[in-house]
Amino acid sequence: MRDKYGVEQDTYCYSESTVLKNLLNIRNLEELEEAEAEFILTRVQSYEPIFTNFDLNHLKTIHYHLFQDLYSWAGQIRTVDISKGNSRFCTTSRIEPEAEKLLAALNETSLSTMNQDEVASTIAEFYCDLNVVHPFRDGNGRTQRLFFDEFVGNHHYKINWDLVSRDEWVEANIAGFHCDYSLMTHIFARTIYSY
Repeated sequence: MRDKYGVEQDTYCYSESTVLKNLLNIRNLEELEEAEAEFILTRVQSYEPIFTNFDLNHLKTIHYHLFQDLYSWAGQIRTVDISKGNSRFCTTSRIEPEAEKLLAALNETSLSTMNQDEVASTIAEFYCDLNVVHPFRDGNGRTQRLFFDEFVGNHHYKINWDLVSRDEWVEANIAGFHCDYSLMTHIFARTIYSY
């Protein structure tokens, strides 16, 4: 039985199920999704931003904070290869080196020297490339959104995620997986603003 990431029965899921093993022992996918939504909302509200060191440890800290109530593997790099549709995410042996290389480049990026269009295209490319790495078994998108909120906030920008539809977001991420950053750039051009 394959789950949403195309994984054939792995150690993260209950036996004969696509439901991720969780600390609440919820065996129903819809119930787990509801619990996730409630816990994540609470955890986002209690999150204290970190405005330095946008590295893999920072990303892991955010993931742990968001998912600590649900998963024993919160904040840990995944140990199983995953894919979505025809898109295969970074193989487990390359997650750490690829993430570290990408995030080192991000840390050397100064948005303050860029115009609005350059900011949008820069964030789009980093966002899409980190999405390809997909370091965690689940929860990558929610973790990345908070991570990039912090990063742009460090440069006096904000992202209004409410302006993005789910379908538009999925389409932009799929295009970005294939190094077409135009859709994601268009999203960030519309949603990133200075303050």
